[in-house]
Amino acid sequence: DFPGLAGSQCTGFLVSESVLATAGHCLYFYDYGYNSGFWGGNIKVHFPSANKKKALVCEGGESIVPSAYAEKGDANYDWGVLKLDCNIGKALGHFGYKDVGGNDYQGKVNVTGYPGSVDKNWKLKTANKVTPAAKTLLQRPNLLHYYVATFDGVSGGPVWENNKKSSCNHCAIGLHIGQVQEFIPDPVGHYDYAEAGILITGYFKVALDEAILGT
Repeated sequence: DFPGLAGSQCTGFLVSESVLATAGHCLYFYDYGYNSGFWGGNIKVHFPSANKKKALVCEGGESIVPSAYAEKGDANYDWGVLKLDCNIGKALGHFGYKDVGGNDYQGKVNVTGYPGSVDKNWKLKTANKVTPAAKTLLQRPNLLHYYVATFDGVSGGPVWENNKKSSCNHCAIGLHIGQVQEFIPDPVGHYDYAEAGILITGYFKVALDEAILGT
């Protein structure tokens, strides 16, 4: 919850027994009108039950977002790390993650998450479609662009690949942040919106590594 604002809902994904990756704007509200922001509070993380019983709930603890997002609202750094008060990943499992080496990635990705209209059983409703990654746009080297229909509430969900030949099966390569406006370098040249994910690279990967080591 953000003080003075309606409650918000996002998606996240476990990367260890008790560490969750999500979008930075799910943890920290940056007000572009005032060029400042504040942390959310009373964070509850719901994990759906496979047998349709009541969702399991953990409380959010220490939150991390990069200074480039907290101080400037830079969408290139719209990622966050949340430590939970439980080790639920021990029972449910968690994603692996890896650095794919930059925004020239041309594989196929899945985007999975929970839309804002999710029902009381927290049933997964939204796109986990596999799609070729769109041409990457050089202006934002931390972002991966793709064409997958998503909805409010999916922000923070994993952008992942299912590569049976890799040691990191069901492996996250980034997290979904929503639509960003970019200049499309086609013959005409125009601005358009594209769905985008933050790549797990640089300080983002370091922050995940350190959060897991510190648990």
